[in-house]
Amino acid sequence: MPYIEVQARAQLDAGHRGPISAGELSYVITQLTRRWTGPKPDFAVLATACGVLLLTLVEFIWKVVRPYEDAKAALNGDVYGK
Repeated sequence: MPYIEVQARAQLDAGHRGPISAGELSYVITQLTRRWTGPKPDFAVLATACGVLLLTLVEFIWKVVRPYEDAKAALNGDVYGK
């Protein structure tokens, strides 16, 4: 979750460095999404943000996670018996 130290937030917000932990990555994504939705988003904006985040996750799984897992299964053997 995006609950990181205040000093890290300041460094990330200022662009002095990129995220170096899962929490920091979550924080950066949260802040970007909050900036896009604005202070008082309506349902359509919130639904759009959820859709974009979900489809971004699906694409990441297809393009990055799945090839990684396929390579590991080929190297070490498939645990599902294929």
